[in-house]
Amino acid sequence: MSKKILKRSLALGALMAFVITGSAMAAGEDFRNDYPTKYTGDVMSETPYVTSGGATIIEVIHKDEFKSWDDFKNNSNPLNNFEGSYYPGTEKLEQDITLTSNVGFVGYNDSSSNPSYNNTDLNGNKLVIDYTGVHYALESSGKYSNFSKEFYENMGYNGYVYKHIYEGLNAVVLDLPGFNIFDSKGGGDLEINSSNVAILGYGKIDVDELKITSDGNAIQSELEGASPEIGHKMEIYANSMEINTKGNAIQVYNDLDIGSADKCVGNLVIKVIEEDGVAGTYARAMRVTGGAALNIYADALNISGATGSSKVSDNGALTLSANSGNVVNDFEAASTGTINVSFGSGVNWTGKYITDTNATKGALDLSGTWNLTEASSLTNATFNAGSTLVIEGKTFDVNEDSTVYALNGAGDKAILTVENGAKLNVTGIKETTYNVATGFAEIKGENYWTVGNMADLNNNLMEGKWLQDEDKNLQLQIVAKEADTLATEMGVSQSTGETINQLIKDANKSGVDENESTPEGKLVGLANAMAKSDNPVVAGKAMEAVQKMAEAGGNSATAAKVVTNVTGVTNQRLSFSGGNAGGNKGGHGVGLLEEGSGAAVWAQYVHGKDSVEDMPSTAGASSYEGQYNGIVMGVDFKKVGKFQSGIAFNYGEGDTNSVGTSSPTRSDYDFWGVGYYGNIRNADSNVIFDIGYAKTDSDVTSDVLGQTFEASPETTTWTAGVKVEKLYQNNNVQIVPYTGLRYMSIDADDYTTKCGATSYNMQRQDIWMLPVGVSIKQEIVNKNGWVVTPKVDLSYIWAFGDTDSEMEFATAFDSKTNIGYDVMDDGSWMGLVGVEAAMDDWTFGVSYSYQKGDHSESKKWYVDAKYSF
Repeated sequence: MSKKILKRSLALGALMAFVITGSAMAAGEDFRNDYPTKYTGDVMSETPYVTSGGATIIEVIHKDEFKSWDDFKNNSNPLNNFEGSYYPGTEKLEQDITLTSNVGFVGYNDSSSNPSYNNTDLNGNKLVIDYTGVHYALESSGKYSNFSKEFYENMGYNGYVYKHIYEGLNAVVLDLPGFNIFDSKGGGDLEINSSNVAILGYGKIDVDELKITSDGNAIQSELEGASPEIGHKMEIYANSMEINTKGNAIQVYNDLDIGSADKCVGNLVIKVIEEDGVAGTYARAMRVTGGAALNIYADALNISGATGSSKVSDNGALTLSANSGNVVNDFEAASTGTINVSFGSGVNWTGKYITDTNATKGALDLSGTWNLTEASSLTNATFNAGSTLVIEGKTFDVNEDSTVYALNGAGDKAILTVENGAKLNVTGIKETTYNVATGFAEIKGENYWTVGNMADLNNNLMEGKWLQDEDKNLQLQIVAKEADTLATEMGVSQSTGETINQLIKDANKSGVDENESTPEGKLVGLANAMAKSDNPVVAGKAMEAVQKMAEAGGNSATAAKVVTNVTGVTNQRLSFSGGNAGGNKGGHGVGLLEEGSGAAVWAQYVHGKDSVEDMPSTAGASSYEGQYNGIVMGVDFKKVGKFQSGIAFNYGEGDTNSVGTSSPTRSDYDFWGVGYYGNIRNADSNVIFDIGYAKTDSDVTSDVLGQTFEASPETTTWTAGVKVEKLYQNNNVQIVPYTGLRYMSIDADDYTTKCGATSYNMQRQDIWMLPVGVSIKQEIVNKNGWVVTPKVDLSYIWAFGDTDSEMEFATAFDSKTNIGYDVMDDGSWMGLVGVEAAMDDWTFGVSYSYQKGDHSESKKWYVDAKYSF
């Protein structure tokens, strides 16, 4: 054994004796006053640490006394004054061991000797290295050459300078050509706590859990400025790996692999630690340069706290692959650096990706989520199905005068690929245009991204539309869906789709709040309510209800029915089949004409029920039910030869309610009317005529998606008609075929909803009706003087002219739409059954009629009484 080695052994043996026997000072205390003040050589031991027994804590505090910088600098070989301590460790740990020192666990290498062990098997145990010095806790090679007066004067304390320059090996387990820490049993852990660089050099670590806490760079694969050496690669494998650092987490000047494609780190956590609320000086998760390569493969990757970007330069290369985790980190490929990032579906990444404009290599392959707040530049980028790109809306909003694009192609061959199923989310999304991608030589993708957070608009009526110009500038435009799209999705007509499209545009441009008590505010409220509806069909029905308003409850059709209340009863009064005009006056025998003057007063009560189903309209078919009650009173004037006439007045009220819709419309109305009627009757023929006027006043309420629209339209109706009958009589049975022609003019006044949001410009409707039918009745004279007359009537009524009409629907935003709608069926069947009973001057009757068309049916019940003079 050489004198040098012997001297090391003796010195360390004495130290170990203190440690093991307990005669040394307790752990954590300063040995300076109890230990020699100066070492002229190295301390070394070939004896392993204690490997059995109780927990072993080995603490070493060294000092080297130089009174001044000149004293240190002028020393013939200051490096040899104190080379540090080498602990060869053990080939196999038999228990947990903690090593504590302020000089680092380093080795020494010269031509004469090498340390005894180059491998350490954790054997299922835990090895903890606590280093409080100024250099490296775990080092395998290299030489630091930047020692200076400034460094000397700012380190150590009380005039003592601590060793910081080492050649050789990690003192615990390492050896040239590299260290090898492994675990044969499973469950073996390595923990390094260092006041400076924790791991330096090359070699291999393969453990269950690796935890590093460092005030400097946590892992450094070579000294800064050193030229990478072939074969000098650092490899680290662990099921779980955690790095806590105030410097760069990973500094690479020579190749470093953390995991591999076949053996990825289960969970890699990188935290840049803040001190007094400020991140570390370097604060990078990764730094690669000098042609070195850093390859990281992790199942779960979590990066936080890095204020600086992970930077790759000077022909360095970073390959980063992870399947899941939270990554808050920027990536920067400067100069000729190359970055290849592959993030799986479980990765949530926040940061930017910057590539030098002249770069030709590097790629992003994204299946997870990328939260991008600043513009990024890439050579090649692939957004896979299921990936999500999240961009900051205000940063790339054209309407905010932004000319910045989220993704920028780097180099003249940059390619952007967007697979079907990739999503793009825009924070603060609104109706505007966003700059998404530019500068790519080629953009591959059938439909680009699907906008994944349209729901954030709270507007189901908007869509993302992609625009790409000839320079391949790709923009996303958030606009109201096209009318045909809205029509399809909402189950409405093309016309209504156009109305909704325009309303959304107008509402978005108006800047009006929906809570404003203005017509525009009401419309914005309607637009928002439709946009927020989870059911587009329901929203579509709401718009239809507002478009049709009164016509949703058949306002025009109601007006037509009201006027026929008068004409119907007057026609029956003067018809061969009505009253007992062709029969007996109670108890006076059979006669074709009534005895006396023919003058009479009469009254009739009518109750009607209407039901309409799917009456066509360009704003959606209308379905509604209604009922009304009315009374008709009249006076028959005295006959003058074959001519007789009279006047009638009617009054009533009713209501209609839309059915089959989630946006109900109710109309409450009252009506009144007056008419003049007459006839010229021969023995077997009869011509009846009438003219009448009616007025309907309605209060319409439409409830749509929490919004209420109210209006009070007025409608006037004029009518005139003629009916021709022929009488065929067999004893007291009369058969009367007939035909006629009726004209109606229905004129609804223009009206506006009470809130002023919508208005309706109505057209006058000119409708003609031609009935053809036959009535049969029989007069039965009872011995008690009552004449009972049962009767039936059957007819078909053709309707033509303006049975379908049109109105102009307008909003307070001054958008207008023409809406077509049917007032009544083009044809219908009508039947009536009734019975009359007459005695002396009184006649009483009841009857029921039923009318049915393609879309409507009407039922009426009549009760009438007449007194004849």
